[in-house]
Amino acid sequence: MGATFILFWILSTLAFAAAMGILVSKKELYSVLSFIVLVFAISGHFILMNAQFLAIVNILVVAGALGVMFLYGLILVRSHRDSEQVKILYMRIAGVIASLLLLIVLTAAVSKASQNEVVLRPGTWIGHVDKIGEELFSRFFVPFVISGLLLLSVLVGTVVIIINREPAPDPKSVTL
Repeated sequence: MGATFILFWILSTLAFAAAMGILVSKKELYSVLSFIVLVFAISGHFILMNAQFLAIVNILVVAGALGVMFLYGLILVRSHRDSEQVKILYMRIAGVIASLLLLIVLTAAVSKASQNEVVLRPGTWIGHVDKIGEELFSRFFVPFVISGLLLLSVLVGTVVIIINREPAPDPKSVTL
């Protein structure tokens, strides 16, 4: 057993524990923190696969931006929590059905995946920063800029919604 094998299992265990933390956590803030730990564990897997660029982008974009966006969502949704108690049972049933369907699809995909082997030849630059940057700023420049503008508009829209909302509740009465 090499160091890569041991690191793989440590990161996989951490990712599984963080995913379970998202599911079983009673408080939303702990779910967001578990999500960020999950993203770091997945970024560790990217580093093990020699895809450093994907690891850094995953940490910056997913953990940073989505973590902050989830926290904004918690702030916005917090005031509407009491009116949604009736729908919780239906949402749980839908969640269980969707989870079972996802489990079936993933089981089928994993059972078929072991039949094919991917061979990387020396000289292929998959996942390296310089080649990805070269492609990103030559062939994919316009979609890159459009996605940046889309993320900027989401951020501005979130700030506008928060500013135009009713006055904030007393900080002593809000629990996370």
